Amino acid sequence: MRKIKNIHVVLENCEVFEVPAESIDLLIINGIKTQILINAYQYENGETMEHQNAEYIHLSIFKSGELKDLTEMGNGNDINRLHRHNDITQIELNYDDEESIGYYVPWGEHDYTNEYQKSEFKNNYYGKEILDITIEKDK
Repeated sequence: MRKIKNIHVVLENCEVFEVPAESIDLLIINGIKTQILINAYQYENGETMEHQNAEYIHLSIFKSGELKDLTEMGNGNDINRLHRHNDITQIELNYDDEESIGYYVPWGEHDYTNEYQKSEFKNNYYGKEILDITIEKDK
């Protein structure tokens, strides 16, 4: 069985937060579709670019868990950054075998805010405080 080392939460302004596996309470990714793109302006001779798109993401992070701001844009390890701004664009899973897979999330019409993202602090089933994030296009 493969295990993840961490996940990267990629935000609209290119900030990236690393969340270690032990800080994750729950992660569900559903409705995964692959998009294959051949772009003659960026790639040559039929090279392709593949994207994974997810229709639904549910991520719960322990409030006491560690976060690391990989872009050093001034938000440090503040989990409140993920709560204050609904702007997640991608979740990237980094496995212990060094493979990484990124999943783009649903995004609405707004340039800077993901209208499909909902974030709230609450207690999980065991009473631990978590930041609970869901991203799902309204049905």
